[in-house]
Amino acid sequence: MTLATAPVSSRESVRWARAAAAAALAVPAAGVERRVWAVRGLADTALGCLLLDAPETLAIVDEAVRDAAFGPAGAEAARLRRVRSLAGPVPPFYPADSAPAVRTRSTAPEVRAAVEALRQYCAALRDPRPRAPSAPRPTPRPNTRGRAGPAPPPPPQWGPAPPLASPAPAPPCSGLSVRGLVAWGGGLRPSACDHSAVGVSPAFPPGTAWRTWFRLPRGVVLVERPAVAPVRSRAVWRAVHDGAHLDHLAALPPAAPAHAEYGGGLLTAEAYAMAVEVLAAAEAAWSGRDGLVRELCDGLAERAARPAGGGAFGALPTLAAAYVLGPLRLLGGADRALPGRLGPDLRARWGRAVARVPAAAALDRRIGALC
Repeated sequence: MTLATAPVSSRESVRWARAAAAAALAVPAAGVERRVWAVRGLADTALGCLLLDAPETLAIVDEAVRDAAFGPAGAEAARLRRVRSLAGPVPPFYPADSAPAVRTRSTAPEVRAAVEALRQYCAALRDPRPRAPSAPRPTPRPNTRGRAGPAPPPPPQWGPAPPLASPAPAPPCSGLSVRGLVAWGGGLRPSACDHSAVGVSPAFPPGTAWRTWFRLPRGVVLVERPAVAPVRSRAVWRAVHDGAHLDHLAALPPAAPAHAEYGGGLLTAEAYAMAVEVLAAAEAAWSGRDGLVRELCDGLAERAARPAGGGAFGALPTLAAAYVLGPLRLLGGADRALPGRLGPDLRARWGRAVARVPAAAALDRRIGALC
């Protein structure tokens, strides 16, 4: 596998693998959720070992799995086993892929309120732009000289909408590379950086890659995934969500792996990427890009369903909540965990959206009550 990050010395690879395995185990959760989340992180670490073209470092992952003695971890264990099998037989002590004995679900009231706020926000953005009802023209009153006075100004209406940010064309359906998509989405991200030097890996087999952004010893890599979602949806996902992750990595210290890739740092990273999507949907609505609004709202709706306990997030309520409550808290100003200009830039752009887009203003009021 040839990447922009190669070559990497064996010593660097081992150092990265040890740090990544330790970070994967240090998750802010307990019980079944801790187990499943740690297995998920170790699967990402194993994938990173393969990206480094250093399969010998998988012995570090093996050691972490053996010492942890995980119980069943469902789909995350299945993914870990699939990734590990790419480098040879899976050791017998790897966790079983049967469902965890206890399924945990998030029932926190603030999470349910955040889910409902995002659903209402998307519903409002999908609706046609409201126009003020036409009022009957008032009968002018004669002035003292018998001539009609000036008519009052017409009610305000939605006119042509200048974009809040640098204009971007409709999301491309084909023809752009991964780096090209990230560059295209720069106008939709409040702290966009130049990511032209990012490495891009070939696609791994289905069911192996989940997190697709890695900081390795010699640079950042994006992982291709087999085409499952529609092309336009994948384009927006790369341009906005993954682009926001790259902007986040660029604002962090250069250590590899980055704090944002695991545990509590991952909660902040996903919250930030989702906040950028929420903002991008408002800006797309203001500038009349209805197709982009639909794609972004479809993505927001999928994330809003995660805290209900379905799919891969059935045993990961803390991580699922980061996709819905996390972005609202960041938009509301709770951004102390964000590095550099990420927080101020996000709030400034959101403030302009709130001033111009009724759906954003309504969401902002809900954020004030929620956070």
